[in-house]
Amino acid sequence: MLNTQQNTAIKDRIQAQPRTQVSMESQQPQSTAKLPAPELIVDEDFAERLEGFIKGELTWAEVEGWTVDQLYYYAQMGVDLMQCGRLDDAEQIFDACYAINPKDWYFSYCLGHISLMKNATERAVAFLEISIATAPVRPEPFLILAAAKTRLGQQADAQKLLARALQVWQQTQADQPK
Repeated sequence: MLNTQQNTAIKDRIQAQPRTQVSMESQQPQSTAKLPAPELIVDEDFAERLEGFIKGELTWAEVEGWTVDQLYYYAQMGVDLMQCGRLDDAEQIFDACYAINPKDWYFSYCLGHISLMKNATERAVAFLEISIATAPVRPEPFLILAAAKTRLGQQADAQKLLARALQVWQQTQADQPK
């Protein structure tokens, strides 16, 4: 972290740099010849996957062949940013992960959690409900949704969600090998 004196010294150096004027005329293309349109090379397999995406049958992750590990690599960066309090940056990462693979409960869960941390409670509820619909066997979204419902003054709903979270957690524990 830079101190005030270092910040001032850097600012002074930047301001002392000579500025170059750029004419808009110099940025105009010199040739008026039309360039040929690039050929779009699409193999048949990709075309089928793209059609599946357009029909809503595939996620963009499935079209591009992204693995779970690749998306979770970025998700971990989002979690790290969230833990550092950089909620806007974390939200951007999870927005991208969710856009690429909306079938993964974790991305909508994290967007709901971040939204709640940013006091965007209605948005949090929407994402957490998506997360629960995507993976009703995970207790985490139920817990955060209960917190959101409490914030909205819906204590009865929050209590039901907490009971459901406990039930889901107990079931996951019972399903674990001993």
